[in-house]
Amino acid sequence: MGDIRRSSGAFHDNPTARVSLVSTTSVRSWDPRPFRANVLLDGEGEDSLVGSRVTLGEAMLDIEMRIERCVMTTRAQAGGVESDLDVLRTLARERDACLAVGALVVAQGTVRVGDSLVAT
Repeated sequence: MGDIRRSSGAFHDNPTARVSLVSTTSVRSWDPRPFRANVLLDGEGEDSLVGSRVTLGEAMLDIEMRIERCVMTTRAQAGGVESDLDVLRTLARERDACLAVGALVVAQGTVRVGDSLVAT
């Protein structure tokens, strides 16, 4: 068996989703950490942004897709996140197994807590 090597830089398993965004409404009462979103938005409506360009702080993003979720969202994780097998079942039943949207960076910029997301 050979050595297992990991990427020396950032690892992305989807070429059309370098940044992920999810809203507090979509996350519901679940702990948001298992979804590994880069940005947690106040409110709702990220699904309706697919296909649009947005600014977030000083950055500009193209929202490319809804993100389909896998079994990892159900697993216990460090920091006190308990296993919850109903997460994926609920997502499959109510949201086509998707939660969050994926984006590509069009223009880099600083994003700070409290910055607004604006569709352009």
